[in-house]
Amino acid sequence: MALAVTASIHPRKGSHRIIRIDELASAREAKILGKSSVANFLKWVNSADALASEVDNISIRELRWGKSPGKPSHEYLIMVLDHGALRAERDAASWYSILSPNYRDKCEDTIIYKETPEELTGPRDEVLATLHFCPGDVRLFHLALLLSATSEKADFYNMYTINCWWYACSLWNNLVKLPHHSRYKFSLEADWIDDSIIKGSPINFGCRMQLMHSESVRRGIGTDGCGVKEVVESLWHEVEIAFKRSRMQAIFLQLERLTGWNRYIPGYLAEIGQMMTADTVIPAQKDELQHVICDGSSQLAGLLMKKVFHVHMKTIVTLAQYLELQEAISDIISQMAHLLENKDWSVRMFAAKTIAELAQYSELQEAINNIISQMAHLLEDKDWSMRMFAAKTMAELAQYTELREAINSNIPQLAHLLKDEYDFVQKTVAEAMAALAQYTELREAINGNIPQLAQLLEDKNLNVQRIAVETMATLAQYTEMRRAISGNIPQLANCLKTKDSKLCLTVAKTMATLAQYTELRETINENIPQLTHLLAAEDWCVVSTATEIMATLAQYTELREAINSNIPQLAHLLKDKNFFIREFAVETMATLAQYTELRKAINDNIPQLEKLLEDKDEDVRKSTAETIATLAQYTELREAISQNIPQLAHLLKDENIYVQRTAMKTMAKLSKYTELHKVINDNIPQLEKLLEDKDRGVRKAAAKTIMILRPT
Repeated sequence: MALAVTASIHPRKGSHRIIRIDELASAREAKILGKSSVANFLKWVNSADALASEVDNISIRELRWGKSPGKPSHEYLIMVLDHGALRAERDAASWYSILSPNYRDKCEDTIIYKETPEELTGPRDEVLATLHFCPGDVRLFHLALLLSATSEKADFYNMYTINCWWYACSLWNNLVKLPHHSRYKFSLEADWIDDSIIKGSPINFGCRMQLMHSESVRRGIGTDGCGVKEVVESLWHEVEIAFKRSRMQAIFLQLERLTGWNRYIPGYLAEIGQMMTADTVIPAQKDELQHVICDGSSQLAGLLMKKVFHVHMKTIVTLAQYLELQEAISDIISQMAHLLENKDWSVRMFAAKTIAELAQYSELQEAINNIISQMAHLLEDKDWSMRMFAAKTMAELAQYTELREAINSNIPQLAHLLKDEYDFVQKTVAEAMAALAQYTELREAINGNIPQLAQLLEDKNLNVQRIAVETMATLAQYTEMRRAISGNIPQLANCLKTKDSKLCLTVAKTMATLAQYTELRETINENIPQLTHLLAAEDWCVVSTATEIMATLAQYTELREAINSNIPQLAHLLKDKNFFIREFAVETMATLAQYTELRKAINDNIPQLEKLLEDKDEDVRKSTAETIATLAQYTELREAISQNIPQLAHLLKDENIYVQRTAMKTMAKLSKYTELHKVINDNIPQLEKLLEDKDRGVRKAAAKTIMILRPT
């Protein structure tokens, strides 16, 4: 049949063409617009004019199950197209079948075309369920084959059995199984159907509707019900098999006509592959399918050198998921290696991408392993995008254990690209090396090329420097790499001299990351002075980050001596014109004070806190009050803290309620320390005034502090 010749053409992404049935002369001549018999509709779809217009490729975008009220009610399906909609239904020529469930009346299967789906539903009709398809997954081609199969196997009407409900079930259950479940969206509209049974699945919905119909047949007919029910269900099964067989025949016809290049072959092979997993295909049919695909695959290998090669490669990836076909695909891979040397860069790239996708199948990895050396040649490709893609692909392939030995021998070629003239290639290579390092077998080779990575720290391009810094931090997590990284920390620290804020921030954060590894701390310690230079940077973000990193580094005993010598520079920030920096600095002093070795230097700078208690910024005043409470917990700092208590007492009447509350809480905390009682006592009059404050929290804190100082 003519329709089979152009079956299974899968529309390419981005090239989906909308065909309007109402604008086709062939549709008007065949009287398809409006109501038409299924036989007339099929005749039109198979006509030369319709096929020339590619009507078989029209996508069914939406499937709706409709129900008209009445006794009995009427079931039908609506198929929303790219433009326009169809209504498919079965009715009877007469009511004679009411006499017996075994009576076969003539059926009237019809297709109605309208411009909108709303025109196909009555004002009292109900839509039970809706299913949305992706373009190209379900097409008019499939509907035509299904209508034909249904007419062939059940071309009669019975009011009890093979009725409109049976017909709607047959069409729905076959169409919904065509696409993968991840490529459609289903919604149950009828609230009288239990969604806990359907579970958001259109297949479950179809099965539920089938069960409701077959059970109603069994119960309604009585003693003969079970036998009639079996007839109903067997006809559904026969239609399903006939539909799949008709799809296979359409594909076989095209394969028989195969002579040289034909762009439609991939679609056919892929569709056969999907059918191989169907439960209703008997073993003999599966053997036939496998034979057809293997034959087609051998021809497909030859087509890889032809035009639209990328279409054929997509088909190979689709077919590779079927275990029975992987031996044939394995043979194709060796032939694909020639494409890696093709003059056209897009051919080379698509071939490499296809090989990378095929690597997920363990049965194909031996064939891929044999051509990795040819893949590695792409690292030297004249085209920069190909070099970048090759580096990325090598990193992806390394996830498969069987391929790592071959990849390992090509890491020097990969590392050589760190000197590439294009920074985006260098970036990709650095990221690839970081990705490869996660595999133990590859670390020795990566480690040997760290010096080349370190050279990027001196690159003129700041983006390249930043990438190298980030990669060093990633590699440092592996013990085997740390010795090589340690030798390059001075170069890393040297990057802190740049005026680029982003690079400075990246380097500073990386040094903090590296410091967590004991083997690297000695070298980090030697370069802390360069880090503290950032405290004098013009960018406040850099300065605030540098103060945070000083606090982070101080947690390591080996680094505290160097940190200690730079506390005066930190204290200098307490006078900075930027209130954010003043706030960061005072909070950092509180953090550093937890380390005994740093307290003397902190103590020497506590007098500067007095001015911050008078700061014009309320956040700075509040943070300073909190810092004083933190510092006071250390005995050696309390004498210096006592000098700030009078100024702290002034904050008890601060205009900002949050500053006032914080000052009150700080006074309460300070009152726990005997050494500070005298100074706090001198300020009790101010505390007593707060007993009448409007704020309940302030009154409570004041009372608590006074009780501590004067328990009687």
